[in-house]
Amino acid sequence: MNHAGGLKASFVFLGVVCVVAAAIAIVAVREATRPEIELEAEDVEWTLRDTRLWLLSFGSGLYLFAQIALTSFFVLFLHDEHGVSPGAAAAALAVMQVGAVITRISAGRISDALHARIRPLRWIGLASCAGVLLTAVLTNAPLAVVVPVMVVAGAISMAWNGLSVTAAAELAGLRRSGAAIGFQQTTLSVTGVFVPAAFAYVVDSTSWEAGFALAAIGPLVGWYLLGRLPEISAA
Repeated sequence: MNHAGGLKASFVFLGVVCVVAAAIAIVAVREATRPEIELEAEDVEWTLRDTRLWLLSFGSGLYLFAQIALTSFFVLFLHDEHGVSPGAAAAALAVMQVGAVITRISAGRISDALHARIRPLRWIGLASCAGVLLTAVLTNAPLAVVVPVMVVAGAISMAWNGLSVTAAAELAGLRRSGAAIGFQQTTLSVTGVFVPAAFAYVVDSTSWEAGFALAAIGPLVGWYLLGRLPEISAA
């Protein structure tokens, strides 16, 4: 990293990317034309009263257990457990992120084709659970085995977010969609605060195998909670 410019240069690069993205958004992104809808006081209170939104938000938020384990700790796992260089591990992470682009778009297309949100969300939960469990089993396997498994499992573990956001908006309706999405994203942020620390603690106290195996509990419980929701039909 030092030969390429160092940590400071990497943060400068990320900052430039953010500025460019913001400029593109200012130029290209516009509000859709729609009738003005007046927001009533009860519309805001609805966000915290509707148990369906709680189930959707916390159920899908539990998918972060697998996602964080497979993505946030991917480079560290490969480097510490298998001696892979940071550069090579980061390249594998980039491949995983490209795969996530494919899985997210594919999940959206499948959801639209089925005219359903919850069903494909639950499929992703089961697939994420299976992927992180398989990672736990193959932790000490050769790199030629464990890296492809983790790349595919990680890409699958990131496929759910777009569906979850869309389901929250459609469940709430146009007038309440902003509040519903805000609530849903807040639950993800709260979950994302403690999951990395908990996963790191488990790995440090036990092993990578135990950490990945326990991470599979999240999407499995999420799959169960989402099963208590009625199907949300795609518009």
